[in-house]
Amino acid sequence: MNKKYAVLFLALALILGAAACQKKETGEAIYTAGTYSASAQGYGGAVTVEITVDESKITAVKISGDQETPGVGGAALEELGKQIKEKGADIDGVSGATMTSNGAKAAAAECIAKAKGESGKTA
Repeated sequence: MNKKYAVLFLALALILGAAACQKKETGEAIYTAGTYSASAQGYGGAVTVEITVDESKITAVKISGDQETPGVGGAALEELGKQIKEKGADIDGVSGATMTSNGAKAAAAECIAKAKGESGKTA
């Protein structure tokens, strides 16, 4: 009899654990739809990030850094844009382009804060 209760308990724990891991759809907007931009210091100059969002996700990212070293920071801009679109400002960055990555991350964080209504205005 104790085995039955133990199996039942484990099955219930597994079901509840799996249910707790599911993404919850609240229907609430995370962002105010629009396009937001911000700049932060990179290695060679300003790195400007422009993020477009709908109410629930980032839909487009443009990054420019005209004064970044072309073969290093400049080459990293496309990858940084992909990371920001996927993960927001919580990105890993690009190895060898730390200052450019940090500038892109800071500018993205500011854009996201604007989109959440935490600071600033749309572009």
